[in-house]
Amino acid sequence: MNHITFLFLLFICTTTIAQSTWTVTKVVDGDTFYAVREGTKKKFRLIGIDTPEFSHFGRPEEPYAQEATDFHSVRILYNTVLLEEDVQPLDKYKRNLVYVYMTDSTFINAELVEKGWATTMTIPPNVTHAELFTKLQAKARKEELGIWMMPSTSKR
Repeated sequence: MNHITFLFLLFICTTTIAQSTWTVTKVVDGDTFYAVREGTKKKFRLIGIDTPEFSHFGRPEEPYAQEATDFHSVRILYNTVLLEEDVQPLDKYKRNLVYVYMTDSTFINAELVEKGWATTMTIPPNVTHAELFTKLQAKARKEELGIWMMPSTSKR
């Protein structure tokens, strides 16, 4: 094996993002859920997006929190999903940060933005799909989908 081939293989092996298959057991809101794998249950947070929040910490519920959660639930609850990490695996709340793919390859993080139920939320170093999310958000906003149906004075 020549030196360049070895370096290429080393690069591929060290930059591979962790992927695993889990079954979703509970949807907390539009961007957070619980899933189980081999008897282990964990809490997950979708990377790169943010959905309207329910009331908590003295803050009122944001418009469309229930609709975003319902959309997320219909898509993933009780389904087997492929979870993919980016550079940083946990957030400050110790939630596992992931990109979510259905078994038919539907990219859930992107779909939530595309349908207007999420906005982009880029937090380095997890920026793999930031450009895609930005493009999808611009399209959803232009088409007034989901949260973008609100009058401009009320938008998040």
